[in-house]
Amino acid sequence: MMHRDLQQIGLNIHFQMDFGATRRLWNLEEIKEIYENIEVMKNEKNIEEIGFKSIKPAEKFVHSMSILSSSYIDNRTKFSMQFLADIMKKMSNKKLITKEDLYKLSDKEIIKKIENCNEDNISKCFEIWRNAKEINESDVEIKGKYAVSINAKIRYIIPLVKRNSEYVRVDKISDTAKKDIEKALNYKTKKYAYLNFEF
Repeated sequence: MMHRDLQQIGLNIHFQMDFGATRRLWNLEEIKEIYENIEVMKNEKNIEEIGFKSIKPAEKFVHSMSILSSSYIDNRTKFSMQFLADIMKKMSNKKLITKEDLYKLSDKEIIKKIENCNEDNISKCFEIWRNAKEINESDVEIKGKYAVSINAKIRYIIPLVKRNSEYVRVDKISDTAKKDIEKALNYKTKKYAYLNFEF
C-alpha cells in the first residue's frame, strides 16, 4: 500500500497541475511532459516521495507553483473566500439556505439563491463583488466598509530531482528554482482587503 505521505504529495502535485491548467500556466503538452518525468524516490528521511527525473521539468513546475502560491493568498482570493463564507453564514442564520442545500444544489442553483436574496442587501453586495475589477487594499483598518484581514499559509513544494544516483531538492542545484521559491516565500499583501459596501 502506498505510504500516506507519498499519497498526499501525489494528490498535491495533481491538484497543482489541475489548478495550474485552469489558470493557463501550462498547456496539455507541458502537463504530459511533467507527468512523464515524475517517479517515486527516497527523500532525506528515506521515505518514499514523488520527484522529478530531470531538472528542467522540475524548474518549470516550481516556477508555475510560485505563481499559484501567490494567487492562493492574494487579497482578491482571501476577500472572495471570506465574503462568500459570510454570505452563506448570513443566509443560513436567516434560514434562507440549509446545510442540505449546500450538499444537494448545484453551484448555479446556489448562486441563483444569492441573486434572488433581498434580505440585508445580500444580492446587491454580491453583484458589486461579482462585477468588481479589483479589490481595494490598505495597511490601515477600514471603517464603514466590508473589509477582511486574513493571515493565510504560504503553500509551496520543493520537489526532489534525480541527479546521477542521488535525489536532491531542486533548490540545492538550481538557482532558477531557488529564486522562484524565495519569491513565493517572500510574497506579502497589504493587511486589509475591502470593497465599497457594508455587509
